[in-house]
Amino acid sequence: MLTGSGPADPAVPAGTAVPAGTDVPAGDADALRQLARDFLAAHDPGTLPRLDFLRARFDAGLAWVHYPPGLGGLGLPRSLQAVADAEFAAAGAPDNEPVRNTIGLGMAAPTILSFGTDEQKARWLRPLWTGEEIWCQLFSEPGAGSDLAGLATRAVAQQPVAAQLCGIAVARVNASTFVITGLLGGLAGAMIGAAVGTLSPLVTTPLTTKGLIVTVIGGLGSIPGAIVAGLLVGGLENIFQLYRGVTERDLYVMLLLFAFLVFRPDGLFGPRSGRG
Repeated sequence: MLTGSGPADPAVPAGTAVPAGTDVPAGDADALRQLARDFLAAHDPGTLPRLDFLRARFDAGLAWVHYPPGLGGLGLPRSLQAVADAEFAAAGAPDNEPVRNTIGLGMAAPTILSFGTDEQKARWLRPLWTGEEIWCQLFSEPGAGSDLAGLATRAVAQQPVAAQLCGIAVARVNASTFVITGLLGGLAGAMIGAAVGTLSPLVTTPLTTKGLIVTVIGGLGSIPGAIVAGLLVGGLENIFQLYRGVTERDLYVMLLLFAFLVFRPDGLFGPRSGRG
């Protein structure tokens, strides 16, 4: 729950009894309408501070008329709420900005009324209706979210034990990742095969080898490293091919990989292993 300006005014305790003479026969819209007019005559919305007006309206039982007396209502049918609201709106009275507190008015208040203790009802319902305290709903549900699959995959890759403790099905995520990457790899191979005019399990072997080289040079687990290393290897391949021909191009790339394995085994952006 997020609160706004704090608890209700302690000088006017929540749950104040509805004044005598405010009994409205059930279903009598005219009696409720007259009660609202009498209230407005005694509490001018044009001169009374907004919060004081809302608190007084709650204490008079004209906040939500279907709630029990003493809790902002009169115990009337819910259908009569529109009658009271119309009288207040016609008088230009301030409302409690229900759109601003949808969760509080639509979910929290009915729950407190149905299941809360007398102390909880007295504490929460009045400042909730007047808008002094704004309620919100926070979601923490395993299996819900717009990018749950991506978050779960990243969690399993980084901390599989912690991910399992958080309720993530590690085995299912690993299996799904394996299937998805396999399908993407097969699709890429088919597209390459269509481009070069042949389709074989070995057609992408050179590209796979280059991909591993780029991964090592960039640094294992580093996406920026893979991007920089891919540009580096691709650029050097074109230079080698221009000056030394196609036959020696792969040789120089392998020499580049060998140099990184010897002098910088962690790659360009990989985590340092601590070896001197």
